[in-house]
Order: sequence, then C-alpha cells, then structure tokens
Amino acid sequence: MNNTQRFYFIGGAPLTGKSTLAERLNGYLKIGTDDIKIYLQKVLKQEEYPELFYDYELDAIAFYEKYKDAETVFRLEREQADTCQNGVSAYLATDFGFGNMVFEGIAITPKYVSQLLSRGDLHMNYIFLHDSNEQRVRERIFARGLYDDSDKYPDWIKEIEVKWVVMYNYFYKTECEKYGLKLYEVEDSNLIALE
Repeated sequence: MNNTQRFYFIGGAPLTGKSTLAERLNGYLKIGTDDIKIYLQKVLKQEEYPELFYDYELDAIAFYEKYKDAETVFRLEREQADTCQNGVSAYLATDFGFGNMVFEGIAITPKYVSQLLSRGDLHMNYIFLHDSNEQRVRERIFARGLYDDSDKYPDWIKEIEVKWVVMYNYFYKTECEKYGLKLYEVEDSNLIALE
C-alpha cells in the first residue's frame, strides 16, 4: 500500500444514501460491498461460507417465503456483511495501484471501521448514515423497492423490509455510540464536507 493512497468508508442501513454520497468523491475508485459479495459468491464455496449464500439466486417472493420475519433477515444480513468485510480487507491488503478508494455498503460497520482506525496505517475517513424517520423509510421502500423494483413484488414483503431496515438503522446508531464514532442523519448528508 502506498503512503499517498486514501480510503473512505461509508456505512449505514439500506436506503440511507451511501452510494449517492460515494459518487460525490471525485478521484476515488468506488467499491460497493454488494459487489464484493457477488465476487465472493463466485470464488468461495457455499458449504464453507453458508452465510454468504443465504440469499443466493432467490427472487423476492422465494426469499421472503423462506425467511418470513424481519429479525431473521436482519441477523442473516449482519452475518453476510461480516463475511464481506473479509473481501474489503483483502482489497486493503493488496496494492493493485488503484489509488484512492471508497468502500460503501452495509458491511462497513462501526466495529469494522474502529478496527481499521486502530491499525494506524491507513489514511482514511469514514461516514456513517442513519435514518431515524420510519415513515421516510416506509415511503422509500414502497416507492422504489429494496429487494427489487417495487412493482416486482407484493406489499406484504415491503412491510418486512421496513422492519429490518429500521432495525439496521438502530444497529448503526447504537454501534456508533458504542465505538465513539460520528453518525450523520440522512437529511444532513448534503452538508457533509468530503475531503
């Protein structure tokens, strides 16, 4: 890793604007943890990493018929995100000469960023986004969808999605407090000064 390479880590619950914020960083290679998940699913064995494949090749209806409650989905998403952090760490350990990089997604957690900060060898910044407005979460899921486009799956699924996205927002809030990391509300994301 070269001494001038800079990293940004953007984490938060689904629909908080992580990708949008990452796009504001000019001169950074943008890597979503969803993309890392897809790559890891291609190179790792399902029997060795079942948490990585729990949603593999399922459409929204098949997924929510298999995983019927928000608590289960939230737990499985967290387990999958923890495994995806290994992919982020692999990027950090390998100097591909990409220059500055931004990693964004739900796998960028306060605990993970705290671990990276404690290393002391990375030139890095982080941002965590949070949406405390459940009505806004609901409106976004029902308008645009989460698992897929909103018009491609029924409303009973969206109700489950609202619940686990609200749980994820609470997770980020409590974890940022636990690790002493700053958390931004989504309505303030346009005010964030990016370096």
